[in-house]
Amino acid sequence: MKIAVLYTGGTIGCEGIPLAPVSGELFRKRVYALPCFRNGSIRCSEGDIVFSIEWTANPVDSSDLMPLDWVAMASWVLEHYACYDGFVILHGTDTMSWSASALSFLLQGLSKPVVFTGSQLPLASGRTDAVQNLLTAIMFAANFRIPEVTLFFDHLLLRGNRSVKVDSRSFNAFLSPNYPVLGSAGTDMTVNHRVLLDPPGGSVSLDEQRNHALRSREITELSRVLPEYSVIALTLFPGIQAGMVDALLTLSPSLKGIVLKSFGSGNAPASSGFIDALARAADKGVVIVDATQVLSGRVEMKRYETGYQLQRKVHAVCGHDLTAEATLAKLICLTGRAMIDGHGRESVEQGIETVLCGEMTL
Repeated sequence: MKIAVLYTGGTIGCEGIPLAPVSGELFRKRVYALPCFRNGSIRCSEGDIVFSIEWTANPVDSSDLMPLDWVAMASWVLEHYACYDGFVILHGTDTMSWSASALSFLLQGLSKPVVFTGSQLPLASGRTDAVQNLLTAIMFAANFRIPEVTLFFDHLLLRGNRSVKVDSRSFNAFLSPNYPVLGSAGTDMTVNHRVLLDPPGGSVSLDEQRNHALRSREITELSRVLPEYSVIALTLFPGIQAGMVDALLTLSPSLKGIVLKSFGSGNAPASSGFIDALARAADKGVVIVDATQVLSGRVEMKRYETGYQLQRKVHAVCGHDLTAEATLAKLICLTGRAMIDGHGRESVEQGIETVLCGEMTL
C-alpha cells in the first residue's frame, strides 16, 4: 500500500522556545530516521506500507491557516489521488477540526481514506505522542477502506466533520460529541463499519476521471472567489447589542454568511433590537445559520419562542447537530460553490439543510 503524507506544520513539527514549525525537509529527515518508519516504510502484519512525505510551501502554526489553505490541501489530495491508496495530513491541533470539516465538503465523492492527525508534543520531544499518532494514522489510511475524511488522535478515529478539540493539554484531545467513534487503536485496530459513510456511487466517485476533473475545476474556481466574500461566526453572550451586528455589516460589506452560535437548543435574546439587526442582515442577502454553542446536543428552533423567532423573523437556517467548526466550513464552501455556479442564497440555505457527507443527523 502507498500512502501520501502532507506536513502543513503544527506542534508535531515544532521546536524551540517559543515553539515554531521546522521546515518540511528537516521534518521528513527526522521522521525517516526513526526505526519504526525505516526511511518511508512501515512493516505490519497486513503487508508493508510505503509512504512519502511532502510539505506545504510554508509550514505554519494552524492558527495561521486560512480557507485558501483548505483549498490547497484538497488540491494536493486530488493531484495525488490516482497514485496513492490513502492520505494523511499532519496539522496543528488548534484548527484541525475546521480543516477536516472543510475537506469533507471539498472532496465529496471521496473513495479513499484521508486522515488528519498531529500531536500535543513535538516529534522531537522525549515523551511525544507524535510517533504513535503518525504511525497509527498511516496504518488506518493503508489497511482500511474508509471513504471519508477522518481525524485520528490518541486512540480514536473520528469523522472529521464531527470532531471537536476539547482539551489543550491531554493527549486525548478530540471527541465526537454527536456521532459514534469510527474506530479505535489499542492492542488491536478496529473500525466500526456500521457507522462509516457508504462508498460513493459511480456518478460522484472521484475514482471516475470525469468526476475528478469536475471537482478539481470547482476547487480551482473556489480559490478564485474566496477572497471576494466573508463568513463569520458570532457567539452570543448575555448583553449582546444590536449595534454589534450592524457594525459587522458596515465593516464587512462582502459578508455573505453568519454562523450564529446561539444558546442551548438554538435560542437568542428576545430583544427586538437584536432580532431586527439580524433581520436587516438577512434582508441584505446574508445567510444566517442557527448553530448552538453547546458541545453536545442539537438545535430545535421551535422548542422555545426565543429560538422560533430566529426562524420566523430572521429566516435563519437550522444547524441541527452540526458542530460549530463544521457549520462554518460548510457555509464557506457552499457560499463559494453558489458564487461559482451563479446561484443565490436559496441554494446555500438548501445545502445547509442537506446532509452532504455525514456531517449532521436530521
